[in-house]
Amino acid sequence: MRINKFVLCLFFIIGITFIYGCENKPDVVISNISQEESFQFTETKINLSEDYFELLSNEEISTKGHIGIIDDLTTDISIVFMNKDKTKSLYVYSSPINYLDSNGKYSLIDTRIINVNNKMREQNYIYTISNSDIIPYYPKYVSNSQGILINGVYNYKICPIINDEIYSNYEEHSNFIDEDKNMIVYNNINNKYDLRLYPSNLGSNCEIIIDDASTNEFLFNLNLSDSSSIIEIQPGGYLTISKVEKDKKGNDVKNIKGVIQSPLLKSSSGNISYKNSIELKKINDSTYEIKFIIDKDIIDIGSVLFISFELRREKQPDNAIYSKKPNLKYAYLKNNSIVGISDDYGIGRVLIRYKFVKYYSLLADTIISASYTTYNISNNVDTSYKLVSVLEDWCSITGNWNNKYKTGDVTSVLKSQNQTLIFDITNEVKKWCEDKTGLAEHNGVMLRYVDENEGDYSIILSNDNTLFRVVTEVKLK
Repeated sequence: MRINKFVLCLFFIIGITFIYGCENKPDVVISNISQEESFQFTETKINLSEDYFELLSNEEISTKGHIGIIDDLTTDISIVFMNKDKTKSLYVYSSPINYLDSNGKYSLIDTRIINVNNKMREQNYIYTISNSDIIPYYPKYVSNSQGILINGVYNYKICPIINDEIYSNYEEHSNFIDEDKNMIVYNNINNKYDLRLYPSNLGSNCEIIIDDASTNEFLFNLNLSDSSSIIEIQPGGYLTISKVEKDKKGNDVKNIKGVIQSPLLKSSSGNISYKNSIELKKINDSTYEIKFIIDKDIIDIGSVLFISFELRREKQPDNAIYSKKPNLKYAYLKNNSIVGISDDYGIGRVLIRYKFVKYYSLLADTIISASYTTYNISNNVDTSYKLVSVLEDWCSITGNWNNKYKTGDVTSVLKSQNQTLIFDITNEVKKWCEDKTGLAEHNGVMLRYVDENEGDYSIILSNDNTLFRVVTEVKLK
């Protein structure tokens, strides 16, 4: 009875939102709500389960003993749970999990697909994201002029260059990292590929399933809402959409509004290639042709090409640095990092900066444990990594190679057994708590191979990726 009163008081005083019993996989009821006989098109009515939590599965919630969310401690990138044993669990995600709604309150981003129920339906958009301030709209059909709209503070449209109108299907498939996802699918485009799309917290993920291995180029039209936008392919291989705006001092600054990531390719046998590129051709002031060119060496029937269509959000800073690309402009925007030694990048390492210890005023003696979790999309799982303390400042925008960064103790060593990489950073976080200047946390850590050997590398998803939620978890007394 005493425990129940304690929990009840917390509910009223600090606003605990109970989530126990939620699932991370949508419970979707499907029914047909419209049909056009001339095209044999059927829209799917989607009834989403209310018993759902975006960030953790029911099993994870139960195993970790979470009983509620402490609303007063929520930020755009973090969430705090009260646990059954009266401890707390702080999760700090690498990119936003919440956005500020029209009432100025944080609202949890929900990337499940729902039916469009607003005026966008008049423009033939029928599916969209459940809850976000960056909203992808998926059309009834795709054509040269009808495509996926990414809508937010800026918007743009992506249309596959095709010979016909291809109608949508609502289907469940395994995605690029083998997670089951509900997707909007446009099958048999130009008799060469299937187009699968699903929402992300930054816009929309796109997966091209290749049916014709002789094809290694895929064409799309990019339609911009603002003809004054600046379109550039960055040295990191991805495309940025920018606008010149006034800063607080009235000066002109170029602000990045959107990013289209360089493709990643996975063969039918699971081999991953980053050796893919983007070419850009201007059609007019507001329309560009984008050509995605993929690695001929591993393409086969059943290969999957992953592309992310994004709008910009602020995120936990990380930056890849490479010996063969010593001054990589806007390196922080790329959704993956090449760690180890590769022919194209040379030595690759990742700098990671944190922003939660000082914000929450954490004390070392309250830290029970802390971990940092990221993901290796390569199929070389038998690899040893280490995190080392960084003892000097570094730029979180431009990737400046420096083989002589001042580094301190090894924070964590991990011999990976699978693609999910979990580093124990308990001692490092305690050090940050004891550093009153905040510089230790600001400088962060460096992720690298234990042994850097020629040709041995992994493709690690960065803090800006839209496939896997990179997260730091801290358990507190």
